[in-house]
Amino acid sequence: HGPDKGQRKADLRLDVREGALTDLGGYQSVVPGKPDQSELIARLLTEDKDELMPPPKTGKALSQGEIEILGKWLQVQPLLNQRAANSRLNQLNDLFFLLDHTIM
Repeated sequence: HGPDKGQRKADLRLDVREGALTDLGGYQSVVPGKPDQSELIARLLTEDKDELMPPPKTGKALSQGEIEILGKWLQVQPLLNQRAANSRLNQLNDLFFLLDHTIM
């Protein structure tokens, strides 16, 4: 779901704000401030193997702790600097800020 169109699945971009916030027919991958309404979180937590992300056949999975961090990041995202939301560096800085100030 990144910049490489040849590798992108479901024509979904999660590496840019516009792609993550796109209306996907009544739902969004990311709903800033509302992780419980974000399809991204739902796909990470579902027990439906056809919907689970990453797909089980990849052998990859996020830990419960990683999913919680992602959910907290989505929850505070509206409070973070929106001016730089498309900058990958600033998104990483936002995540590090979250880790430093809200976890543990």
